[in-house]
Amino acid sequence: MKRLKRGRISIVTQSGSFAEMIVDELASEGIGVARIVSYGNRVDVGETDCLDFLVDDDATKVVVLYMESVDDGRRFVEVASRCTKRKPVVALKVGKREAGVHAARSHTGAISGRYEIYKAAFKKAGIIEVDGYEGLKDACKVLNSYDLVAGKKVLIVTDGGGVAVTMADACEDLGLDVTGLTEETRKRLSAKLPGYTATGNPIDLTSSVTDEDYVIALEEGLREEYDIIIVIVLWGPPEITERLVNKLKEIRDIYNKPILICSPGGKFTRRMAKHFEEKRGLPVFFTPESAARAAAVLAGGKM
Repeated sequence: MKRLKRGRISIVTQSGSFAEMIVDELASEGIGVARIVSYGNRVDVGETDCLDFLVDDDATKVVVLYMESVDDGRRFVEVASRCTKRKPVVALKVGKREAGVHAARSHTGAISGRYEIYKAAFKKAGIIEVDGYEGLKDACKVLNSYDLVAGKKVLIVTDGGGVAVTMADACEDLGLDVTGLTEETRKRLSAKLPGYTATGNPIDLTSSVTDEDYVIALEEGLREEYDIIIVIVLWGPPEITERLVNKLKEIRDIYNKPILICSPGGKFTRRMAKHFEEKRGLPVFFTPESAARAAAVLAGGKM
C-alpha cells in the first residue's frame, strides 16, 4: 500500500476492510486523509461520537461516513446537523435492501432499519448521500479539491459530441441544471470560434479543437452564472497540447469556479491525468457518469 499523504478528508467507517480498501485507493490517487476511524460493532465508540469530535476538528474539512446502521438516531441527526453547518458530510449507507440488511447483521450485528428513515434523516441533517463505492470515491476526489457551491448550474465544454450528450444526460439524471447559453453569448462564440462549433450547452468544439478554442469557450461561457464547469478532453485531436493543462488552471483561478475534467481514454490519457491532478490540482474523472456524480456532490445534494 502506498503511504498516505496528510489531507483534508476524515473517514469514519463501520467496516475495517472498507477503511483499508478506500485508503489504498485514495493513496494511489494522491488524495490525502486527515483522520480514519473504524469503529466496528460499537463496543465503546460509535459513529455519532466520532462525528461529534470531527465537528470542531480543524484538520478535518470534509467528513466521509460508511454506515451500516446508527446507534442513536436522534442524537446522530443533531450532531450531523451541527457538523454540516461547518463542513460537508458525505454518507454511503449500505444495507438498504433485504440481502444487504442480512449481510450487515452477520457482519457487525447491525440492525439497519428501513432505508427510507435514513434517507429522511440525511436530508434533515444536510448530509450528502452517495450511491455505492464509486460514488463515494468520486465525492472524495472532488471534495479534495473544491468546496461546495451555492447552486447546481453546469456548463459543459467538449471536443467530442457523443461524450457530451452522455454527460448532459448524466447531469440531468442527478438533478443538475444544464441550462443553455443566452443568444448574446452564442453570438459572441460564433464570432470567435469556427463555424462548425455547436454553441449550446454543451459547447462542442469538435475534433478540430485547439487549446485556444477551449479558452475562448470558457471565457465566454463564464460571463453567465454557472456554478460548476465540466471540461471534456479527448486527446485525439492533433491541435490540443499539454499546454492546455496550464490554460485550464488559469481559467479556474481567474474565475474562481470549480473545473472538473472528464477524460476517457487509455494509457496516454491516464498519464495526462497526472498532470492535471498532481501539478495543477484539477480533478480528472474517466467517465461522464463519474464526473456528473462529482458535480452533484459539489452542488451539495440540491436535487
